[in-house]
Amino acid sequence: MAHLRLGPLLRYVDNTSATVWVETDRPCTARVRRAGSARTGTAATDSGRPAGGEPRGESRTFQISGHHYALIPVTGLRPGTETAYEVTLDDTPVWPPQDTRFPPSVIRTLPAAGGEIPGPEERTPRTDGDAPDITGGEAPRTEAPPGVRAEGEVPLTGEPSPGTGGGPVPNGENQPPEPGTDNRAPDRVPQESDSESATPEHPAPGMSGEAEDRGPVSGADVHRPGSPEDAKIPASGTRDSGMPASAIHTSETHATGMPASGIPAEGDPSGGTPAEPELRIAFGSCRWAAPPPDEKDPVGPDALDTLATRIAAAPGGERPDVLLLLGDQVYADETSKTVRAWLAARRDLSEAPGGQVADYEEYTHLYDESWRDPEVRWLLSTVPSYMIFDDHDVIDDWNTSASWRDEMRAEPWWRERILSALMSYWVYQHLGNLSPTELEKDPLYATVRSAADGTDALRDFAVRADADPLSTRWSYRRDFGRVRLLMVDSRAARVLDEQNRSMLDPEETNWVREQVLADHGSYDHLLIGTSLPWLLPHLIHDAEAWNAAMCRGERGARWARIGEDLRRRSDLEHWAAFPSSFEEMTDLIAEAGSGPGAPATVSVLSGDVHHAYAAETSWPELSADRPTPGPATRVFQLTCSPVHNSIPAGIRLGFRFGWSRAGRALGRRFARHGRTGQPAIKWRKTGGPWFGNQLMTLTLRGRHAALRLDQARAGRKGGPARLEQVMETRLSPDTSATTSTVSNG
Repeated sequence: MAHLRLGPLLRYVDNTSATVWVETDRPCTARVRRAGSARTGTAATDSGRPAGGEPRGESRTFQISGHHYALIPVTGLRPGTETAYEVTLDDTPVWPPQDTRFPPSVIRTLPAAGGEIPGPEERTPRTDGDAPDITGGEAPRTEAPPGVRAEGEVPLTGEPSPGTGGGPVPNGENQPPEPGTDNRAPDRVPQESDSESATPEHPAPGMSGEAEDRGPVSGADVHRPGSPEDAKIPASGTRDSGMPASAIHTSETHATGMPASGIPAEGDPSGGTPAEPELRIAFGSCRWAAPPPDEKDPVGPDALDTLATRIAAAPGGERPDVLLLLGDQVYADETSKTVRAWLAARRDLSEAPGGQVADYEEYTHLYDESWRDPEVRWLLSTVPSYMIFDDHDVIDDWNTSASWRDEMRAEPWWRERILSALMSYWVYQHLGNLSPTELEKDPLYATVRSAADGTDALRDFAVRADADPLSTRWSYRRDFGRVRLLMVDSRAARVLDEQNRSMLDPEETNWVREQVLADHGSYDHLLIGTSLPWLLPHLIHDAEAWNAAMCRGERGARWARIGEDLRRRSDLEHWAAFPSSFEEMTDLIAEAGSGPGAPATVSVLSGDVHHAYAAETSWPELSADRPTPGPATRVFQLTCSPVHNSIPAGIRLGFRFGWSRAGRALGRRFARHGRTGQPAIKWRKTGGPWFGNQLMTLTLRGRHAALRLDQARAGRKGGPARLEQVMETRLSPDTSATTSTVSNG
């Protein structure tokens, strides 16, 4: 009998369909159906699709390196509904497990207006044509989810909530409270005048987080990759057998009621005009797997764990419609003590790559460790997720420079590492980003599914992808009604020649431009997801631009050698380190935000830098050097990291100093020495920096937008960890100032 080894993960969702990813322990047919449909005797057609539009889907597993996977397309869903679902393997229920402590997992579809919108033709790759249990019998977590304060209790307005007083807004340092202490934030709501008088050096009170130092915050798709009584998941196959069944529970009210976010609905409510659909997108990056429940967590509570706990405590309440994971979903180069012990039993760690992962099998162990976390497993079964890689999914500083790449290719262990990284990313992360329509047209997916063993076909694909980045595209686009999301690969598509250095190769650059400008006027909000921030603290931006100039020989060979060493030691590889790409992205955003039908907001969503901040751009006045005006659209850099990771003191100090007046002055000296000039735009920090394990959430309704930051906090007096709101602010263009509120814990 087949068992569920990993998953289910709810991935793509539109208004009538979805996909669910699973890993099993042997070949089988995996099915998704409405919870309880086996008891009602729903019939299916010969094609496997349900008769009468009943939600259901099935797929035969495919095999990669002895592991078995299925991405199940679910059809028969209705727009704007919520459906509880279950998973069967060869008609034996395996999800949800019995004795679960979580609510049913559900598929929430987009409203009818959020249907799939055709996009440009995708570029696909050129193609040629039983797993062991590794959990070690870890004990399940048994604590019940705590009662958590419902979200949305603080309105998005500039007026104080009842009972609030005056005091500084915290910056969200992730320090667990001492036993018996009250870790609530001071009660203060900044006024609009605060933001109006803010400058880059003196941000609005309640938004900077520097002086105030304590604080408790779905489509077009285009890509280029190429027995019932035994329903419980067996202990040998999962870290927790207490997960609930996933369900597809129908509810017609999703995305139609007034949100707790405080964003006003369009139209006159008394006149019967229906409220516009609301979309909540949570995002973050950089997640070490949480340790086993009997071990102390050295970096504090996991933001995804606490998000799952919050949702489980109020399953009918607010939750994200989409979860964006912006890189470093696994750490191939920084493995946990548990993983290193498993690796040591498999091979000699005194030989390279030591305690890092070496091959596909070891990558599967990283995903096991990360996604078998009970809270994360349930969360990913009920909230749709979209992902893009960053360097640690492969190795630190992946593709930072041409010389780095040449050195790595000379290492005897590197070829197997990079091929296994790309193969596992395609299986575990990338496939789920694609729509059912895209999957049907993907030649690599067809080849892998039709083969008795798809390993060779996938490995050939990875060889081509590593040798020729033009052979595949990892970037993709999704339109959620009038919200466009473009997820951009800022790692594999780089051009590393120092004289032509670019974050994206020319074809990728053109593709991004086409996706941003396609059907201009058809979206109210443009979201550009890139693992690396576009806008950084001013000092760091100038230092990266200076470093790029040194490395290309602006000050001679000696400075070029110094620059390369600094680049690697200091991770100087964000958009600013690719000056032409920074300018191209800036110009593209300006074009997208200009003219009739321009969106209300453009937001670049990023992670990587192990802290959170918000910054807003401004364009210079008209002049001979700039004869065209800047965009009317409000443009933001929204950065959130980590989800669960360490935050060294050097990062805290360096990024605070990078935003400071002294830091800006030092940056100008770098610019003069590097002869880099000044950027064509200006930006100011409007929030942060915040340090802690955290998630940002964008709430979008019509042309209104709001942003919230939540941090994972250790429980008070030994209680369970919780997700606590730090900041909430309105980004809408109809307000001249951003306002912020802080939860009272």
